[in-house]
Amino acid sequence: MEEVTFAVDATALYAVYRRPSRKPAAAVLLVHGFNSNVQEFGHLQERLADAGIASLAFDQRGFGGSGGPPGRTSATRSFQDIQAAAAQLQARAPGVPLGVVGHSLGGAWSLHALVQGMPFRAAVVAHAPDRILGDLDVARSTLLRLLGPASTRNEARGRPPKLMHYKSRADYLFVSREHQRKWARPDVLIRPMNLANVHDFAHTQSSEWASQVHVPVLTVVSEPDKVVRRASTMKVHEALPGPKRLLEHRGGHACFRDLDGDVINAAIVDWFTRHLGGAAPP
Repeated sequence: MEEVTFAVDATALYAVYRRPSRKPAAAVLLVHGFNSNVQEFGHLQERLADAGIASLAFDQRGFGGSGGPPGRTSATRSFQDIQAAAAQLQARAPGVPLGVVGHSLGGAWSLHALVQGMPFRAAVVAHAPDRILGDLDVARSTLLRLLGPASTRNEARGRPPKLMHYKSRADYLFVSREHQRKWARPDVLIRPMNLANVHDFAHTQSSEWASQVHVPVLTVVSEPDKVVRRASTMKVHEALPGPKRLLEHRGGHACFRDLDGDVINAAIVDWFTRHLGGAAPP
């Protein structure tokens, strides 16, 4: 494992690169979800390395170990981060086909990056929302829409944005208490929501991007997810032209670390081995 630091617009980003013991057959970029960081992927990087696939997981600006305004994200900001992170990955694994794994909001941003022309030849989107505010209850969605414009104005004037509590306790992310105790909720996860995001969230519809994606996509979804409704992720999956595959599992939103995490990792390795190259682990 190699810790990596690189910059986007003079802001330092933190990443973790893992390479296989032999020459990589492919390379995969891991894009985390909202208010999260690289830790959410559990053992996925290890499993990819076992199959001869290099990977880079990075903290987007404003999250985890990266700099920038805490919790601020948008399709444009994320695309810039994905571009820079992909360049870091290509520099370490030159000449091999690239793939991308996006979890939750990272799944939406990964689809957007594909539409913008990123050269990923296969993708995995796990628990991706269609309309971000649509996954919230009416009361919270209405409140966010009311408070968001003031935070956007504050940001434009160089003032701190307003923050609002964001529910992401460990018992909200996991189905299994055993897995919840094992992984818990990393302290570096951001607890409040940056309300300057609301304008961008209100105008995001992942299914529109999905309809323009023409690489193989594996969609990961579960009924017990309390963060992104299954119906929302299914709209994204149904919009994909194909080739595509749907993987249902028993865990919660923290899918890589909850029930069936090993099953999900194995399916992702198989997906990229089929579409990018690689080999079964020895």
